[in-house]
Amino acid sequence: MNKLVQILEHMQKRPCMYFGRGGDQRSLDVVEAFIMGYRFGVEGGDKTLPFTHFTRWIAAHYRVLDGPKGGFTLIREHVGGDERLAFDEFFKLLPLYARDMAELGPDGIHAHYGQVMSQLPEET
Repeated sequence: MNKLVQILEHMQKRPCMYFGRGGDQRSLDVVEAFIMGYRFGVEGGDKTLPFTHFTRWIAAHYRVLDGPKGGFTLIREHVGGDERLAFDEFFKLLPLYARDMAELGPDGIHAHYGQVMSQLPEET
């Protein structure tokens, strides 16, 4: 299993241990910041689960245009802006994204995104 996925699974179970915030520690903001820091901090990068295709995967999953929005923003919008719900939603989607990256790869993710986008009604 990918090291980043293992760390994220631990975060899901014990967010206070990783984030040290009072109250409810579930926040997609801190998960997003952690992933960004991890990607830049790991020597050579953790290429087994790149998040460079995450936005297109999320857009296809929700059947929405991504435009200038990132995957984490799309998740927040999907749950009405609630950070705790966005945190939970991210961890619900993480194993699905990891599976699709393993089975389809980046090219398959982009092909699926293209198919889904072509089926969306055109905005006027």
